[in-house]
Amino acid sequence: EAGTVETIYTFLLVFAVLNTAATEGYGRAKANNQVYGIAIGFSVVAGGFAAGWISGGCFNPAVAVAIDVSSALKGVGWCVVYVAFELIGGVLAYLAFMTVRPSEGVERGAFWSGLVSRLPPRLVAEFLGTFILVVTVGLNVMQGPGNKAAPLSISAALMVMVYCLGDVSGAHFNPAVTLAALLRGADGLTGGDAVGYMFAQCFGGAAGALTYTAVVGKAFALGPA
Repeated sequence: EAGTVETIYTFLLVFAVLNTAATEGYGRAKANNQVYGIAIGFSVVAGGFAAGWISGGCFNPAVAVAIDVSSALKGVGWCVVYVAFELIGGVLAYLAFMTVRPSEGVERGAFWSGLVSRLPPRLVAEFLGTFILVVTVGLNVMQGPGNKAAPLSISAALMVMVYCLGDVSGAHFNPAVTLAALLRGADGLTGGDAVGYMFAQCFGGAAGALTYTAVVGKAFALGPA
């Protein structure tokens, strides 16, 4: 369970770095980019509250090693496991980045970009954003009513993914938003686009729900409070 959440939120952190500080989307000239610090910082806010109760919320191999060394008298070694899962999260973030922004890979001759060029980047973006949102909702809700930070964690996850993917798909992550955007005629969204968005969002939500259920070992029922 700890390894899974470390992978997910290390993914979120690295994905935020790649999409806001290392892409043409926001410009690599930091003087003209006012969002990368907020996006990267709030990725830790989202993961810290959602997963801190499970893994401690490291999301960084350097942090994992430092904490393990500081408690060496109580036993050391867990950092090796944490680092492995965090590095997996970093690699997955890179692969996802190249999938939603294939042009970034083409300009560098990246091998991965050629493999995924046939994947619709906008649908992958909607899947990823909804997945992260639902996982964060579930991990916060499963902590019970005593978790007063749930709204902050959930909104932080949503905000980070909007910053990351807003210029890719519009960052809907919600079929109701997609329907409203279609009715409004926003961004040239067609009926076919909207159907694809909704399927990607529902698939991402289902994958997120199965993930937090597997991590926590239980689920919560939908219904009035």
